[in-house]
Amino acid sequence: MMPKDIHKQLIETLPEALVNQSRFIELARQEYLFQPQENVDSIYYVIKGQLRALRYQYDGKPAVMMHSTAGNFFAPVSINMDCYPCAAMAHKSTQLLKIPKATLLTYLKTHPDFSLQFIGAIAQDLKQQCSNAERLRIKSARDRVIHFITCESADSKTLQLNYPLSTWADELGLEPESLYRTLADMEKDGLIYRDKKSIEICI
Repeated sequence: MMPKDIHKQLIETLPEALVNQSRFIELARQEYLFQPQENVDSIYYVIKGQLRALRYQYDGKPAVMMHSTAGNFFAPVSINMDCYPCAAMAHKSTQLLKIPKATLLTYLKTHPDFSLQFIGAIAQDLKQQCSNAERLRIKSARDRVIHFITCESADSKTLQLNYPLSTWADELGLEPESLYRTLADMEKDGLIYRDKKSIEICI
C-alpha cells in the first residue's frame, strides 16, 4: 500500500487517475527492477533514490546508459518497446511508482497536456542516452571527464559529487583506478579544481 504522504506528494505532480491505478514499490541498494528481454508491462516514476539502466559489455562489465532520480520517469522511451534492452538496478534505496503501460497509453490519448509533459520526459531521456553513447566512444579518460562535466552539470563547469568516485567511474566506463589517476593528473596540470563535494573545470 502506498503511504498517504507519498500519495499526496505524487498527485501534486502526476494525474491522480494514474497514481490511483499504479503500485508503490521499494528497492534496496543494488536490487534489480528488471533484466534485459523482460516484457515491458509498466513505466516507472522515481519518487526517491536513483535507478540506473545498465547494458552489459562483452567482458561482462556493466555500462551505465542512463539514470533517473526523484521526480523523473525512468526510461520512458520503453513505452514503445515490447522488451527492455537493458537491466535496471537501484543505485541506492529507491522508491518507485509502477504505472501499468496500458493505463498510461490510454491516458496519453485523452489528455494532451500530460502527453506533452511525457514527450518532454522522453526527449530528456534520449538526450542523456545520446550523451552517454557519445562519451563512451571517447578514448581519452581525461576527455571523458571533461565531456561528462560539460554535459551533465548545471553550469557546464562544476560537477556536484553526490556519490563515490567509484560510482562515477561506472558512468564514465572507466576502472576506478584509472579515474583516480586521471583526476590527480588533471588537478596537477591545473585543468580542474576539486574538493570532497565538487569538481570544477578551470579552463
